[in-house]
Amino acid sequence: MNSSLSAMSTASLLACASSGTCDDTDWDVADELRQRLSADRLIALYPTQSVQAKAIIVDALYTVKGAKVEEFMRRVAFSDLHAGQTGEDNHYYPLQYLAKLCDTQALKELNRVENYQNSYPVSCMQ
Repeated sequence: MNSSLSAMSTASLLACASSGTCDDTDWDVADELRQRLSADRLIALYPTQSVQAKAIIVDALYTVKGAKVEEFMRRVAFSDLHAGQTGEDNHYYPLQYLAKLCDTQALKELNRVENYQNSYPVSCMQ
């Protein structure tokens, strides 16, 4: 656990995540949030957060298994999708989470030509 993050209150941690002013990486902040808050609490916080904090909450939930997290990732992954490459934002990690579960919709989205033209297609058997 990062000592500078562990010394912060949860409210301060979310504030620095929202503003992008944390001295640590997004993954460090996500790890700290995952250790402090339940998946249910992170999911409940998601709608009220900034775009930056939402991405960190998704990162925090990326390694958590369970039906509620799967349902959340499905909701996030398929909201506001548009043409073009799937960016490293709130869509990529939820789609990857679902692809690991062999979700055909997520695999279809990740395997669009725009997403893999310079690499290999994504499979659920990674």
